[in-house]
Amino acid sequence: MARLLFTNKLEEYARRLGWVQNLLWRIEASMLAGMLHIFSRLRIERALRICKALLAWLGPVSPKHKLVLDNIDIVCPHQEQAMRTRIASDAWREVGALFGELTQFPSIVCSPHEYLQVESKCDLDPYRQRKRAGVFVSAHIANWELLLLVFTLERIPALAFYAPLQNPHLARLLTGIRAETGCLMHNRDASLKPVIRHVRDGGSVGTMIDVRIDGGLKVPFFGHDMQVSATPARLALRYGCDLIPYQCERLADGKLRATIHEPVSTEGLVGDETAKLRELSERLLRQVEDWVRASPTSWLMTTRRWERHLYPRTKGRASP
Repeated sequence: MARLLFTNKLEEYARRLGWVQNLLWRIEASMLAGMLHIFSRLRIERALRICKALLAWLGPVSPKHKLVLDNIDIVCPHQEQAMRTRIASDAWREVGALFGELTQFPSIVCSPHEYLQVESKCDLDPYRQRKRAGVFVSAHIANWELLLLVFTLERIPALAFYAPLQNPHLARLLTGIRAETGCLMHNRDASLKPVIRHVRDGGSVGTMIDVRIDGGLKVPFFGHDMQVSATPARLALRYGCDLIPYQCERLADGKLRATIHEPVSTEGLVGDETAKLRELSERLLRQVEDWVRASPTSWLMTTRRWERHLYPRTKGRASP
């Protein structure tokens, strides 16, 4: 949670002294482990209520709040200032709900149907039976971590990409939490050879598309180019995988719904491979735009996705 609240100025200084960096990493992981332990002893409703109130209080006074406001300006340019302020406050409460749910992962995994509804608008049998490989593509909306449960609940043989963390102690902690879902995980920065073998064997993949990847494809997203990974589109073009958007939504009662949509069409692609990759990625991002516009407060706003000049409040120093 610390990374969601604070900028990385202290970490930049700590890199110069290895022992300071390691100390900070251990403190960060220990704080998170302690909070997970404390909140895990509460009922889920109380844990979420406390975490939402905590982030609603801390978020707006943290350095990250400027980043949140800049992202809202990009995503909701036509909203009045009062509404943007309200969206920012509610976005922090959503971060609190995410953290609260992480503390309750064991309980949720033990009784997933009590907390997560799964609705499918496409036939999942070919993916269950390994007759077709699918690339399930989502975004950082509501609790995207719980989307890992979709593959387990629907009996789809899948592995999911994850972004590696610099803090090895925190990485081990989150790896343990994710392992409880029963879904296989693959480091986003590692070789794709295991992934290719997996899809050739009829397995499916889960990934996020709303992540800035330095050196990635430049694709329009909310009217501005964002650099994204070409991997989802490349798996579709080269290995015949279906591109399947799947979405997490928070319902009125606070619980979650995962909706698996119809595969994105791969028809009508023209140009060279790069042009086709860009077009497929744009089709996926247009889907994400619709989700975010429907519920901007549910989207993770504490990270930079576009070029630095679009972040005037941080004066071009928006954190990664």
